Amino acid sequence: MRKKGLFIICLMIIFNLSTLTWVKAQLSTTYYVNASIVSVSCPVIKLNESNITGEIRVFTNRVRNFSNKGEIEAEFDVHYKFREKKYHRFGIGAGLHIGITNEPDALFLLPLSLDIFPLHNMKKFSFVFELSPAITIQGDARLRSLIGLRYRFGNSR
Repeated sequence: MRKKGLFIICLMIIFNLSTLTWVKAQLSTTYYVNASIVSVSCPVIKLNESNITGEIRVFTNRVRNFSNKGEIEAEFDVHYKFREKKYHRFGIGAGLHIGITNEPDALFLLPLSLDIFPLHNMKKFSFVFELSPAITIQGDARLRSLIGLRYRFGNSR
């Protein structure tokens, strides 16, 4: 129940931020269903038909009671999004995953993503598939896969 409430609050905040007039960039929100991650992304630099986006992710299934040494995990990513095609778009990036727990942990990630637009007339909605090789502080290697749903606010082609 707490995860659902947190998810709804995050969506309300994201929607309210996207309606502000000073937000000129195209804000996106993504929910990765296989890992309970909520993310917000925004283009930082436009390069012709491609762009560089910044993304903040919060792992909603790991939020605990903060008064009792709770834990939270967040991730900060930068993605290069290639030119958008009729039904898809590829991206590559780099990120830092930080776990604030009883035993702090961090991962360096290199996410490879694919956005699929099921309706070519409505590119605000997409399915997201991501594969991320990761290296921990201790030197261990991991491979993470994410599947999600993305919605882009504002004007979209």
